[in-house]
Amino acid sequence: MDALPATTDPAVAGEWLYEWTDVPGAEGVVLKSLTGRYQPGVRGWTKIRRRNSTEALVGGVAGSLRHHQVPLLDRYDATGRLRLVGKTVPPKSGPARDLGPPHLTGGTDDACGTTRNFCYLMSGMPA
Repeated sequence: MDALPATTDPAVAGEWLYEWTDVPGAEGVVLKSLTGRYQPGVRGWTKIRRRNSTEALVGGVAGSLRHHQVPLLDRYDATGRLRLVGKTVPPKSGPARDLGPPHLTGGTDDACGTTRNFCYLMSGMPA
């Protein structure tokens, strides 16, 4: 088993946060006491994330239905309504580029107060 790098220097930890986490899948760095040990069910370590993330549904796209360009992201609010929360950058390749066919929603209201007749699901997501 390989040992992970460790430091007590905040400047070095800050460099690691920005240099080592600029790749897909890397979230940040973990801080713990020098004498701290992992204890199941105890929150004794702190993760410092490089960027915050959240889950969202792809509720529509900018562009045409055939040539979608930018997925539009929705989340349910406290009342159960689907609300527009943002947009992504255009996906380049891989699963993120593979939006499934339009999923009919039966004309539910969208975040803008209009009737939406479709939404997209990312491939692999349940309909």
